[in-house]
Amino acid sequence: MFDGADDLFTLQDPFIAAEQIRCYRDWVREKGGCGLLVFSLLGTNSQFAGTYQSLLDHVDGAVRLESGKEQLEWIVDFWASPSGVVASRAHPARIESNGVLAINDAAPVRGPGGAETTALRQLANAKDEKDVYFMDSTLVGISKQADGKWTFCDNLVGLMHASRDAVAASAVLVFDRTTDLRQLAQAVHTLRTGRGKNVKIIIRELDASLRYQNELLLLRLGASMVIHRDVPVARLQLAIQSLAGQVFSRDVDVNFDTALASVSTTHAIGYIPPPHFCQQAAEIVERAKSLAIPYALIRAKPPLGVSMEQAVTRFKLTRNGDMATATLDEVFLFLSACPQASLLPTLKRVAGDSFEKDFRDVRFAVQEAGVLAEVGEIAQLVKAGKAPTLSIAVRDRTGTGAGIGTGTGSKVSFAAKT
Repeated sequence: MFDGADDLFTLQDPFIAAEQIRCYRDWVREKGGCGLLVFSLLGTNSQFAGTYQSLLDHVDGAVRLESGKEQLEWIVDFWASPSGVVASRAHPARIESNGVLAINDAAPVRGPGGAETTALRQLANAKDEKDVYFMDSTLVGISKQADGKWTFCDNLVGLMHASRDAVAASAVLVFDRTTDLRQLAQAVHTLRTGRGKNVKIIIRELDASLRYQNELLLLRLGASMVIHRDVPVARLQLAIQSLAGQVFSRDVDVNFDTALASVSTTHAIGYIPPPHFCQQAAEIVERAKSLAIPYALIRAKPPLGVSMEQAVTRFKLTRNGDMATATLDEVFLFLSACPQASLLPTLKRVAGDSFEKDFRDVRFAVQEAGVLAEVGEIAQLVKAGKAPTLSIAVRDRTGTGAGIGTGTGSKVSFAAKT
């Protein structure tokens, strides 16, 4: 554990700080341990708010100790584990006589007129605290032995109708290969805004995994927890129980359509002619602002003795928004919704383990200003005739060959876990 971690990082520069915490994370993982960083200057409302957001890509959890009007609050911005992710929890905290920080499971909520109360006090009269509305038929078995009333609903509309009078119950929504993300996101947003902050909204992955930005979207719109697809059914009941007495602590003030647009990336994949690459990348950067969705632009010279066509063909891109283009002497790769922590592993996956060794003068841009500067330079090269479009044959070979785009004052603690 590092107390006073502010002195270890260059907080004035988000990019440098992100590189520093990435090195720290890699060191922790190499040691096979768990790292905890305690900051005094970071926070969502501090002068280093941009740095705080950039560091979140490299850690598995972030919590804040803040001083409210009447008491301390322990705020969990997010916390990830192999089982899933939780977000937006708040607990009363106090300093014991022996100097130890104590956290109360009862989460503070604000009652009418601004009066502070506690979740347990507010939920005392909520008779549906143990009730669960669920869409996954595989849960029927455990529902018969579980406490409370479990109600199976075969679709989102049915679940929203059945839970219309819920006060503090849990709603288990599912994400699978057939799920319409817009409908799921709309359901989460409607449940949170319509049922209040005491209802627990859980997303359970079935035969498909949510992409990073979609998981972030659902948490921002009001989901209490996302449970990953490899978590056994037997542990789901424990996950639901862990939310008992919890109140969703954040105001869902994000515009739904704007938030959804930010994760609705371009359909372009693979090699894109330079003019359209610039347009598509700029649009993704603009849409990403709403949810602070990460992205990266990589610039490099091809390996010695390798033609530009061969270099571009090397990138095996299969996700919407992952694009490549080239000028006369450099290749450019844009990765949408790619956290900095995943950038190097992703490069090895799409370009081979020897990418960093083979390609020359590799440079990275992960902040808006840097990415747009690179895009602007490509646009200037296009005007100067130094960024010709590669052949159709190259575009057809890039990626999998299918769907190739053709252009159109708080304390913060971080934990880097293995």
